[in-house]
Amino acid sequence: MTLEEQLAMATGTVAEPSQPVTTAEVQTQPVVNTAPVNTVPVNEAQIQAQAQVVQPTQTAMPQPVQGVQTIQVNTMPTQGYVAPMTTPTYQASMPTTANGVEQIQFGQQINTSPLDLIKKMETGSSFRFTVLNTTGAGLVKFHYSEGLGKFACFSTNQHLGQCCKDLGEPKVRYYLPVMVYPTMPNDLNTIIPNATPTLKVLTLWDADAFDTIAQTIFANNNDLNVDFTAKCTDSYGRLRIDVARGQSFRPQIESFIQQANQTWEQYKDIVPAKIRKNMDEQQYLHVNNQVANNPANYNNTPDNYQNYNGIW
Repeated sequence: MTLEEQLAMATGTVAEPSQPVTTAEVQTQPVVNTAPVNTVPVNEAQIQAQAQVVQPTQTAMPQPVQGVQTIQVNTMPTQGYVAPMTTPTYQASMPTTANGVEQIQFGQQINTSPLDLIKKMETGSSFRFTVLNTTGAGLVKFHYSEGLGKFACFSTNQHLGQCCKDLGEPKVRYYLPVMVYPTMPNDLNTIIPNATPTLKVLTLWDADAFDTIAQTIFANNNDLNVDFTAKCTDSYGRLRIDVARGQSFRPQIESFIQQANQTWEQYKDIVPAKIRKNMDEQQYLHVNNQVANNPANYNNTPDNYQNYNGIW
């Protein structure tokens, strides 16, 4: 009896060659049989239990809401991957509807009007500017009353309106588009580096101030490379206009001039309504009658003070 036969009789087992184990295919990765050789055969149910196949979970992507752009997030492996320390950029659609409603985000810079008036300034404050173009100047005639505030004069050369019959001759505002330089505080001769000039509408109720601008440009052969300074001289908002010292800063802002001219041409028709209310004679008679029957006055300025150079 050989040595192998003696060992077989002592242990009571018979050595069998290992059988290949067949497993079901899994979408993730194949299962490898790690059972040692020369072990008891394993049945099919045990093989499935050892494999412990886990089906991958599928998450349904939400459907996009109409008018809102969804944020796509890329799935990245977690093992051995370090997410970069960056702030994600969230993009959302912000449609403007026909009724003037616009969706905004916190921190978004908001401009409610493409053209803003230079409103009443504090006494002693000043700024430096250049005239945008020679065709944008205008004149507005209007009336003022306790009940209606400032509203358009609708008299013509052929017709004396009821507004003038009731309130006398209209008041006058001159207006023109200007580019205001971003100058250093208390120094109108130094521009802030990399700052942006702003398109504004300058309104003047003093004919002499308007003539200073017009005559200077005319004497300069309509060359707009000339700067002016405006300084508030009293509590009524009167502005003193002077020609600025030194060379004009206009050549430094030529890149902004073209865009400003386009904006002005698109929106210049809204300027008169910023100075006074639009109104015709029929509206005046109707509204004036309502105000007469209602003593409450919602258009008074503080202490019944009339704002001569701006709008509250």
